[in-house]
Amino acid sequence: MILAGDAGGTKTMLALFEPGGRAPVLVREATVPSREFDSLEAIVERFLAAGPRGDITAACVASRARCWTAGRDPNLPWVVDERRLAAAIPARACGC
Repeated sequence: MILAGDAGGTKTMLALFEPGGRAPVLVREATVPSREFDSLEAIVERFLAAGPRGDITAACVASRARCWTAGRDPNLPWVVDERRLAAAIPARACGC
């Protein structure tokens, strides 16, 4: 299963995909207001708890936060921390 997302100041979109022959197949998706959550991890945890998810083998969430071990999103009071996000998925941290 692949978790993909886009975390923005207004909304966060998440989706789960099953790897397919030519292209991944959408399993489910959700869009939530970002400011209603204390962190990106909280959104991911709620999304994953809301339905079947299978084993997540890959994940990518786009954010305006800098891709460091911890970065701030300029439009939200969140600190995006790679290790905390990996634990919420759960997945291995990439070290980007």
